Amino acid sequence: METSSKPKTRRSKNGCRTCRIRRVKCDETSPSCTRCTSTGRTCEWIGVFRDGLGDIKPRLRPQQALPIFPNAKAEELRGFEFFQHRTAREMCPSFDFGFWTSLVLQLSRSEPAVLHAAIALGVLHETEESLGMPISKDRLTHNEKHKFAVGQYNAAIRLLMGGRTATSVLATCLIFIHIDLMRGLYQAAGAHIRSGLKILEESGSVLSHDVNRMMRTGFCRLDLQATHFDAEAPYSKLPVYELAALDDALSRPFITLKDAKEQYDALLYHTFRLLRTCEGNVLKNRLDHLSDQVLRAQQQKLLRAHRNFLQSCCVMVQGPTRAAGQEQQALRLLQMHTLLTQVLVRVCMARDVEDAFDEHIRTFEDIFLLAKEFVSNQTNAQVDDSASRVGSLSTDWGIIFPLTMTALKCRVGSIREEAVCLLEAWKHREGFWDSALAARCCRELLSVELSDEGGSVNKLANIWVDIPDHQREVTLTWDMESQGASDTPAHSRAVAI
Repeated sequence: METSSKPKTRRSKNGCRTCRIRRVKCDETSPSCTRCTSTGRTCEWIGVFRDGLGDIKPRLRPQQALPIFPNAKAEELRGFEFFQHRTAREMCPSFDFGFWTSLVLQLSRSEPAVLHAAIALGVLHETEESLGMPISKDRLTHNEKHKFAVGQYNAAIRLLMGGRTATSVLATCLIFIHIDLMRGLYQAAGAHIRSGLKILEESGSVLSHDVNRMMRTGFCRLDLQATHFDAEAPYSKLPVYELAALDDALSRPFITLKDAKEQYDALLYHTFRLLRTCEGNVLKNRLDHLSDQVLRAQQQKLLRAHRNFLQSCCVMVQGPTRAAGQEQQALRLLQMHTLLTQVLVRVCMARDVEDAFDEHIRTFEDIFLLAKEFVSNQTNAQVDDSASRVGSLSTDWGIIFPLTMTALKCRVGSIREEAVCLLEAWKHREGFWDSALAARCCRELLSVELSDEGGSVNKLANIWVDIPDHQREVTLTWDMESQGASDTPAHSRAVAI
């Protein structure tokens, strides 16, 4: 009797690890395959990243990687292991661009400066996470792990001074930015962004296309975040859409999450340029000047671009080919941020900006609900699904910025209070944004805004909070590089936040 059996099929040994786990065919595109990028998943490769920088053989599985550092000490191995298995995987949970999940792991095996920088960041990440991700500050005199990390940081600097390739210098610089941010050194992080962008402009032609794209993406995303912390940022001269071309591009729905993120970054770049210009005009009382007619035209184009982008997000979320899982989470982030920047564009030319914010209570409520849903989904994600988890450290914007602005600008007491509570529970660092620091600043500002003349704080209620104009005009100053967690930020009633 003949027995039928299924024909044997040979699994691809060259596909990415993510596709192999999902049992789908991988197109083997480096640094991130199409199947992963189109669904917002992290594209993980077994062993080294194949990007044309040099084929290292034999290919190494993650658990076999550490023996290639025979001279490394136990503490260094532990730091790199944490960086490889936690930090690098968690840096871009929603919008991976290949640097952290692929390129930096390869370079750390061939470039000592990158290796020492990676060890330093891994040690800091593990240490801060064990402490509950408190407010960023320098703990060198109190924490031996911080001292060790700084030693690795300095070792990387010494190696770079000996002369390295542009790829090695740029990769190390990107890691340095996050080390600075973990230590609360925001000015140093900004200086590294400026230096990296300058090197990138000078050496872009000698980098491979993939490496140039990854470096440019990494630096430009951080440069956009620095806008909230550096009066001169953004520094990059992005090769993005012209404003008219951007408006036209956004009139056509995007197809992939990668396209959506690239379009939003371009939209954000033009948005921040407008906000900076309008801020200067308001301070100089130039709102009636002829040039402001040009700004108002730009404002209308940006508002139209925001509407088109939000409509495309809705198509991806609710359409026949609706997104699922991590892609849904990424789209929630994009919706959150787009709703917020749309409000900022709407109010930027108002004569009384604080009163103008009061017209957007419903939008702030939508932002909070999206953030709450995002956190709930992350909490309920399956433990074994690494693509659905968000770690405690990432290079991208997450929910901290929109929640912070909701707590500061929304006039419904219950929403403000819940937004701050969510920030306090969300123990994360998202690029320049520190949830503990943001929550502390929000608490302090609320206590000032809602206090009566005697200094007592009015109880927040589920009603509109009518704050007198003289109490809405507050400047909150926080020296992020010298203040500790127990210090209180200084404040005065001068300029509206």
